Amino acid sequence: MSRILVDQIRSNSASADAMTLDGSGNVTFPANVTCSGTATGMGGGKVLQVIHAFTTTIFSTSSTTMADIGLSAAITPSSTSNKILVFGNIGAIETSGANYGGGRLLRDSTSIIADIDRGIGYTADSTRQFTNSPFFILDSPSSTSSLTYKLQFRVPAGGGTITTQTNDSRSAITLMEVAA
Repeated sequence: MSRILVDQIRSNSASADAMTLDGSGNVTFPANVTCSGTATGMGGGKVLQVIHAFTTTIFSTSSTTMADIGLSAAITPSSTSNKILVFGNIGAIETSGANYGGGRLLRDSTSIIADIDRGIGYTADSTRQFTNSPFFILDSPSSTSSLTYKLQFRVPAGGGTITTQTNDSRSAITLMEVAA
């Protein structure tokens, strides 16, 4: 076995060391570092990929059971220890009845957020104003398989109709894989 023992590395044409190694094996770089390959072992918390989806399709429901609003996004984590930051918005308006809707977020068939906002579309008067219901969650799926996150909503037992909106503030979802 061969070894080279050094505590500094410098190019012949440089006036300063490019790398310094201490007695514990820690490496210090005095300036910017360029990596032309994949850097590994650099710690967690890095955003590895971002997936964004929105819908321009209007969805309307009078159903009291959860229904897909036509908005989903898929992501494949690169490690089972990584997390998925999921955030977005459901934009809706009450179009009939004096009621409100409720939404949920699913990862495949698993409910991640069971009740995004029980006030989606509710204005308590006849103005039928647009409402936003933002959401976010840091999910730990422990998977390297493709995962589909999707939004659903419904009206409560009192009836009425809730409609997604596509104008100023549309329904959207963003997925970010965060390294552990």
